Amino acid sequence: MRGSAFADTAPHHTRPKAIEYSDFYHTRLVIHQVGSYVILPLFFAEYYMGEKLITSASPPQNLKDAHAIVAGALGVVFIVNTITGGWNWWDSRHDPNGKTRRTWHTVMMLVADAGFVATAASAPGGNHHHTSTNYATTAQTHRAIAIGSISLATISTVMMWVWKN
Repeated sequence: MRGSAFADTAPHHTRPKAIEYSDFYHTRLVIHQVGSYVILPLFFAEYYMGEKLITSASPPQNLKDAHAIVAGALGVVFIVNTITGGWNWWDSRHDPNGKTRRTWHTVMMLVADAGFVATAASAPGGNHHHTSTNYATTAQTHRAIAIGSISLATISTVMMWVWKN
């Protein structure tokens, strides 16, 4: 009986497939993480300036300019984070560790991306008078879309910081 009876009852373990990430993956990850820390103060600044613009009867031009500059900075950071995050999501698609978390984050951020495009598209023009009904309606729509997009992006970002494997 030289152990042959025991050979059939021994569990067969398949070795997990090794998943290797490139140095470029890790570089993109660092860029993406820095962007996620930079974006939150930009959100706060944009919200603060947007509220001042909406509530002021005659906002100063420098406030309008600053709001546009911060919006542009947000756009750049979001584009960079969308590219680095999407590329890393694709490169990590075979890694089961954290796959659900990464996929939820990716989907939520793509929805937030669409929201930020809608936010930009719904911005009231700079030549409108703040007292007109049309301006107020457009500004409130712009504000609502912006707050929704900021909220979703913030939740998704914090989720990645808190929900670990």
